[in-house]
Amino acid sequence: MQNFKVLDEKLDLNQSYFLEASAGTGKTFSIEHFVVRQIVERGLSIEKILVVTFTNKATQELKTRLFENLQQIKKVLTSNEKTPFEYVKYYQKSEDRALFLKRLNHALLYFDQCQIFTIHAFCHDLLKKHFLYQLNLVEHSQDMQLMYDFFYVGIDHEHFFPSQILKVIQTFGFNEKNLLLEIARIESEHVSFSKLPNRKAVLKQLKENLKALFSNIEVEKLQKDIYALGSIYCKVLTKTGALDFKNEKRLESFLRLVKDNNWDEEAFCQLAYDGLIFDLFKEKKQRFKPIKLHYPHLLENVLKDIQPLLKFESEPKWILYRLAKSLRAFLKQNAKRQLFYHFDDLIETLLEKIQDPEEREKIQELFEYVVIDEFQDTDSVQFQIFYTLFIKEQKVPIFLVGDPKQSIYGFRKADVYAFFQAKELFCKENQFHLTTNFRSQPNLTQALNHFFSLAKDKTYLWLPKENKTLPFHFTEPKCKTTKKDPALHFMLIDQTDAHLFANIYRHMCDLLEKGYQFEDMAILVKDRNQQESIYQFLKSNRVPCQLQKEVVLKKSQVFWHIKAIVEAIQNPEDINIVKKLMMIIYVHQEKANSDAYLSHLIETLLRAKALLLKSGLMASVYYFLWHIDAISFLVHMENGKEIYLELVDALGYIAEKGIQEQCDPFLLLDFIDSVEEHRLSKKSAQKGVIITTIHKSKGLEYPIVFALGVMQRVIKQNKVPLQELEDLDAEKLRALYVTLTRAKEKVFVPLVLKESSKMTLGVASPIEVFIAHIQAKMENTTYQQALQHLDYAFFAKQLQTLPFTTLDPVVPVDIMPQKKEKIEIIPHIKPALKNTFEDLSLMSFSQLTSDLANVDKTHIEAIDLPKGPLVGTYLHDCLKICFLTKVYQNPNFKKIEAIANRQVPKSFLEEYGTHFCALIEKALLLPLDIEGKSIHLQEIPFTHIFAETEFLFIHQNNYFKGFIDLIFMYENNWYIVDWKSNILISYTQKEMQQEMQRHNYMLQASIYEKALDLQNKPVKKAFYVFLRDSKLVAFTPKPLEECL
Repeated sequence: MQNFKVLDEKLDLNQSYFLEASAGTGKTFSIEHFVVRQIVERGLSIEKILVVTFTNKATQELKTRLFENLQQIKKVLTSNEKTPFEYVKYYQKSEDRALFLKRLNHALLYFDQCQIFTIHAFCHDLLKKHFLYQLNLVEHSQDMQLMYDFFYVGIDHEHFFPSQILKVIQTFGFNEKNLLLEIARIESEHVSFSKLPNRKAVLKQLKENLKALFSNIEVEKLQKDIYALGSIYCKVLTKTGALDFKNEKRLESFLRLVKDNNWDEEAFCQLAYDGLIFDLFKEKKQRFKPIKLHYPHLLENVLKDIQPLLKFESEPKWILYRLAKSLRAFLKQNAKRQLFYHFDDLIETLLEKIQDPEEREKIQELFEYVVIDEFQDTDSVQFQIFYTLFIKEQKVPIFLVGDPKQSIYGFRKADVYAFFQAKELFCKENQFHLTTNFRSQPNLTQALNHFFSLAKDKTYLWLPKENKTLPFHFTEPKCKTTKKDPALHFMLIDQTDAHLFANIYRHMCDLLEKGYQFEDMAILVKDRNQQESIYQFLKSNRVPCQLQKEVVLKKSQVFWHIKAIVEAIQNPEDINIVKKLMMIIYVHQEKANSDAYLSHLIETLLRAKALLLKSGLMASVYYFLWHIDAISFLVHMENGKEIYLELVDALGYIAEKGIQEQCDPFLLLDFIDSVEEHRLSKKSAQKGVIITTIHKSKGLEYPIVFALGVMQRVIKQNKVPLQELEDLDAEKLRALYVTLTRAKEKVFVPLVLKESSKMTLGVASPIEVFIAHIQAKMENTTYQQALQHLDYAFFAKQLQTLPFTTLDPVVPVDIMPQKKEKIEIIPHIKPALKNTFEDLSLMSFSQLTSDLANVDKTHIEAIDLPKGPLVGTYLHDCLKICFLTKVYQNPNFKKIEAIANRQVPKSFLEEYGTHFCALIEKALLLPLDIEGKSIHLQEIPFTHIFAETEFLFIHQNNYFKGFIDLIFMYENNWYIVDWKSNILISYTQKEMQQEMQRHNYMLQASIYEKALDLQNKPVKKAFYVFLRDSKLVAFTPKPLEECL
């Protein structure tokens, strides 16, 4: 392919182009200058040039850059300033200079009419303006309401038996919202329902087969045969030789149907719920006595002629698929009736409309040049729109731009094969590429060129469906290499996250000494879990971070604050609501306890209420926050700017939705609950290390990149076709390319040290997929064969031969036990980190004690119950239910066991259930020493005992939030009980006291004491119960001021 030179004044602007642009080669630069030249040289109006890209952010960036470029060229032409661009120099010398200026002025004057869209916005604009559609895009809350409508009135009972709906509900949970979301998930994945057979034909054939098979069957003999078969199959009969209760009922129902041999709708309804009793016979025993059957071939015939048909009516998965199919039809019908459209509906609707040649020609006449950016991210439907409108006939010149190596949105149905399908429609004279890497330093460009050329036959782009690979195109450095230091670093680590995180920290400290700042560094992760893990590690080591993620509105830090503020504005006369608000707004401690401030707060709320009716939610809340000094307090507080940005985002969304839906101001609380699923951007106001996912980093660049996500494997997926698994691994190769090419100066890649590893398709990490391709090249084997024995040492040797690449040796790191994921870094590194912040707005016991050393307990055996935090969670949950359901008043093993069966996984109870329930029973019967009396919890009235008590209070300009396991009142004094599942060598008073000191439980008790004291509940004593041995430590908590 030829090199594309957008600045060349001889460039033909009238022809079509297919441009392949590798990462960092100036794709956006080429587009903006190409569009400018279409406007200035060809004289095209700005509204006649269509530009389509694939994200709102890219759209906004392109608009900004184009506008600035137009302004700059106008300035150059009017003032004769120097310019680095050849084509602009031509404008300065041209006789048509005045004409060029006129065209520039026109473009700037009418810039708001520029046709730069995302694909969905393009479809929306065409349908609305050209086809005169009155479009209403469906939001999530509306969508959920439509699905509720479907569940209650949209299910056609001619196509579903009531028993089928009941079976699906029982299988997927009685929570109707979860069931609807499961149905909606299938519907949204664009599943092809063509595999679902015609239901009438299935039922007809099933009826015929059942009548033919059971017409001459005697019920008594059939029952004997079923019990006889049960004796030779595993897990059918109980030890007494009978069926269990559930299957006995199924057998009775089935025998009645056989006896009647009617097989009408009622019979099918029963079969759909029960299924066939024969499905019990799955695995034969290894040893069994021979049996004689009255109907020896019946089982074989049932499995051959009945089971394959009945599964469509009885298996929840197939019923759910049919429900999803019905939901799709219901939503489409509703959309046509009420003119509601999803984003994907816009694309499908436009594709349907442009099949008409006359309509298609009208749309083509709207544009004189078309530019499509990020073409590798198109899906098959989007491709059909571009193909039908612009590519197939090419009545309008078209400029397609993309990079197949960066096609990583397979989960959004992006189809990299569409890119090559489009490429074949352009003659070779129109195929170009960009070759110069303007993003990365020359040494990094060279390092990446050599690294990616390691792949099989220097081919990097793997296309499994077409059974071929395409060559990797080298990019040229922007200038000659002057630096000789390595730019591509491979961090050799062991298999623990702790070791990896510590090595990342070590390299960060080295980079700081070289003059880099934290904001120069980015960590690219695979998913949110990995993002949260590295964030917590860096935060614990005082490294400032910018966490780029989204949070659900209800789970955001400000959601409950907004609700409390709105509730108080609506009810300023309710003193309890106002006091509740005082505990959670960001104000000074002395104000929170002041009667004068309470009066000021009520007065402010009354004025805010009047403003709510007059000017709306935003004005009302801002007035309130401003007049209680909350905003000024926020913006001067550590972490307060992030909270303020989140508050503005949430308030803006709620207010906008309220206006759209004409919400009654006094129904705002209910309305806020209805929009809680909205996702907020989690903004960071401080500078620091950027932590984001690989997919979100696409299109961005950073001086330093830590490629954490390229070593993350994928959970094995069962029953996924081979072709899909190969495509998944091929996309991982492209994700590796995207990750490494985000860097401008240095990349750090983790590499796990192993002798060898056996891997399967779809599971390997991106770096392991790459290793397998290199091995396949060297060993002349297939990719799948190479996966079976990955050789990491061989890969490391290959890396040593590459220029500007280094293997950082394994560095030993002292790792503390990870109860709180706290890691002690290499002693010689100085953690002198500048511009660090700590979240002072919200404190908990865990935060206050996060720097405490944990004791190594790896040598202590957990005899009766396993180690780990889950055991403590199970114990806490069951104890809470015991108090909420009054079981504590008369505790016995059977009641506790019933609670455990609901709260704890079955697999855990099968192994530990007896001892687990016994420990809870002992804890409930444990005597407590109160003023010399031996008191049991069962003596405390239900009205005087409270489990899981939430608290929130302000202390020293921070507010503390948490839960107390149990509090109770006895003789007008309050007592605290806290459950501990710690594993100790022995549970003597000395050992337990030492454990209390190690974890600073005294401070925890003081926090609880302070919280209860503010609620007029003075605490007399605290009991910390060590559940694993039913022992306790009793003490009187000290005032919180003495502990901090």
